[in-house]
Amino acid sequence: MTEMSGMSETAGASRMSEAAGVSEAAGTTGSWPLTVVAPGPARQGASTLASLVHPLDPEVFRAAYWQRRPLHVRGPADRFRDLFTLADLREAVSRQHELGLLIRASGDREGDGGAAGAHVAVEAADVAGHLGRGASICVEPIERAAPRVAELAARLKDELGHHGDASVKCYLSPHGYGFNTHFDAHVVTTLQLDGHKRWRLSRAPGVPFPLGNAFAGPDGGVRYIGRAPSSVRPWERPEIAEETFAEVLLGPGDVLCLPAGTWHSAKAVGHSLAVNIAFAPADVLRLLTDAVRPRLEEREAWRSGLPATGGTARRPSGGLSGGLSGGLSGGLSGGLSGGLSGDPPGKPSGDLPEEGSGKACVTVAGTASGTTDDATDDATGTVAGFLAERREELIDALRALSLDGDLPVATSVTPGSAAARTAARAPAADADDRRLQCVLTVANAEVAAGWYERVLGCRVLSRIPEFGWIELASPVAGVSIGLSEIPTAGVSGGAVLDFRVDDLERVRELLDGDGTTPPARARDVAGVARFLEASDIDGNRLMFYQPDDEPDDERERI
Repeated sequence: MTEMSGMSETAGASRMSEAAGVSEAAGTTGSWPLTVVAPGPARQGASTLASLVHPLDPEVFRAAYWQRRPLHVRGPADRFRDLFTLADLREAVSRQHELGLLIRASGDREGDGGAAGAHVAVEAADVAGHLGRGASICVEPIERAAPRVAELAARLKDELGHHGDASVKCYLSPHGYGFNTHFDAHVVTTLQLDGHKRWRLSRAPGVPFPLGNAFAGPDGGVRYIGRAPSSVRPWERPEIAEETFAEVLLGPGDVLCLPAGTWHSAKAVGHSLAVNIAFAPADVLRLLTDAVRPRLEEREAWRSGLPATGGTARRPSGGLSGGLSGGLSGGLSGGLSGGLSGDPPGKPSGDLPEEGSGKACVTVAGTASGTTDDATDDATGTVAGFLAERREELIDALRALSLDGDLPVATSVTPGSAAARTAARAPAADADDRRLQCVLTVANAEVAAGWYERVLGCRVLSRIPEFGWIELASPVAGVSIGLSEIPTAGVSGGAVLDFRVDDLERVRELLDGDGTTPPARARDVAGVARFLEASDIDGNRLMFYQPDDEPDDERERI
């Protein structure tokens, strides 16, 4: 942004800083200060947005901060006094199932190494125990239990002109607990209600508008929730330079707004109660495709699937995407760039049948005198030609859209975030029957699992996609196979014998007491299991694990 309201970014930042009494010591993000201090409450009758970002003008906030850079507003300590209290949270938790609330516990804490652990769904009756042993509690969608919070979120959404979904969570954390380094796929807007919380955050998004939530893995890499590492593209893997992070301490009345993709961690100082309003961006691709889908589905060709290619045809090299890249020269993006600008769309090469012309869309993949390669080429051309037709129809449908009236947008606060809808995992089947687990390193866990199912008759027991992990029941009673994805070149296989035990500390004493092998290394995934990595006297790798029933503050955590 080079100009805003007739003044340069640097000049605008300077004038706003002087008006708010902000010094460079408050930290900056570019030319704009990270922290501004409200000298008092906003004027009587100010809008919800103006009240939250005071002393900033709402237009300055929209242009300079919203979805661009972090902002910390230090506000009057009592301004959220009646918004939502600890007593309100207790009542909400007690009505968990009546209101359809998701409650999660996180064991992330100061000094645990910084990588995010598992956040497990819990029942209302167990909340006090988790807090007592040391854990943060997250409750969502809390607006179902808090009318004032719901009204504030709806007004803020409307005043921002936000076209995506919005949801609200409540966080309660004892001293030192919170959430380790991660980023979210939505704007994070935190209102500090009570107590204090120390935040460490990147000064700019690590990934602008990421496609999903991610956390810093134990190896310093980026792990996306619900996605296998092999599915993460290079642009989604930013470096995590935590030494460059800024630090802010939120107290009662403070507001912190982070753009989507901003790395951050947050830990309570003393105790902390806060609500977080998440603003998810509208899915533009889905808006467009959903708008044209009903019209295209009226046509038989859009309901028929791909044309048959004959029994001798082989699938094009590279799968469907490989066939498309070769058969649809110019690609969809090329057609759209001309079509949506008003130019007539380019026609695919060849004499292609038009919708309703009565011409056949399927050709015979080869003849009695043709070779297999000829048949493959014919089949590939048939599929590519068919898709080329559909591409042109799609471009025409998109061009015909009325952008004022045909595109639906979210108009209210959503009943819960994606986490609330998908976080709960079903317990693994046959969990008590397996005593020996053989862990194999693979390049792609999903592909490998498909092979084990198809060839060996194994059955998937559980998945943890963000860790690239799939466990399968083997044909051998009591033995399971664990597939651990290592998405790097040169994966050569190899197995680790992984023994389930009842007393991990006793096993460690036995291993280390023998004195003939390197010391066993302990680690754990919070809410999942504790592990010991060891080896035998020949260097063969061994692993021992104990299901994580109760957290232990003395453990080293991933």
